[in-house]
Amino acid sequence: MFTYKETIEARRAKIEAFLTKEHSAVAVIMAAANFEWTLRRAILALGKKPTAILRKEIEKTSNLDRYKDLWVEKVIKGVQGLPAIITGWAELRTSYMLRHELVHGNKGTTGLGYARNRVEALLDASEVLNKYVISKGAGIYGIRIRRMRNRE
Repeated sequence: MFTYKETIEARRAKIEAFLTKEHSAVAVIMAAANFEWTLRRAILALGKKPTAILRKEIEKTSNLDRYKDLWVEKVIKGVQGLPAIITGWAELRTSYMLRHELVHGNKGTTGLGYARNRVEALLDASEVLNKYVISKGAGIYGIRIRRMRNRE
């Protein structure tokens, strides 16, 4: 679906191309996958531990509340909490839950207008998180994230 070498703009364009009446659910799932990937990479980029260890610690997580806790546990001191960084946290939660409903079969599809709002919330959250990581001197997109040692 995506590669780490793609830019955030290329991902947005790819996802938005699916915002049609027939494929709106696909766009939501893609936007949620992109957000989750971005969030995981942000944890790796700003994490305290070596990336190999962090990857194992976050690999089975797919819940926003658990990601919020992991952020506090695994990321270096002096970094804001996720709800403070992503000001539309409540809207993000609603959007992310739509992904779960679609993937697990609780909903078969979604309307285009509703999907567009959910996709926009997910894409905006990814962009805000990316800008935050950059402001801390790290990166998410287009690079390999690798750290061999602990840091504080």
